[in-house]
Amino acid sequence: MVMEFETQRALLRYLGKCQDDRKLVQRMISRWEVYKKDGMYYLVEKFKKESAWDLYDEIRELKERINLLENNVYTFQDGVDLEEAKAQWEYYEKAYNDEIIDKQNRIRKCFQWIKWKYPKANWEEFRDWVMSDEE
Repeated sequence: MVMEFETQRALLRYLGKCQDDRKLVQRMISRWEVYKKDGMYYLVEKFKKESAWDLYDEIRELKERINLLENNVYTFQDGVDLEEAKAQWEYYEKAYNDEIIDKQNRIRKCFQWIKWKYPKANWEEFRDWVMSDEE
């Protein structure tokens, strides 16, 4: 059975409290013992109040987890830990450096062939031409 009251005074009268103690009603609202909807005051049943506190605790825990996740810069998805991520980073860094060395060797090999065909070829001009965006 839902207990509804039109005024705070009627609610306080029903509870046997001082009818002029409006702050008590506000404190009861903050403790989820009473809620106000469409100008009416409703007394919360005990089981609803307990489930409301459970929801409040769950919301608080979720907010704490969100804060931890936002502040933790070493959080990885799929259970990847820091050591594994570091190993992957070193592997890809080595692969990148190897690729750079390979490309430099290929450019030098091309220049050697050009130098064989055209002995007056200049390395700086060739390098600048290769590195430019011109065709």
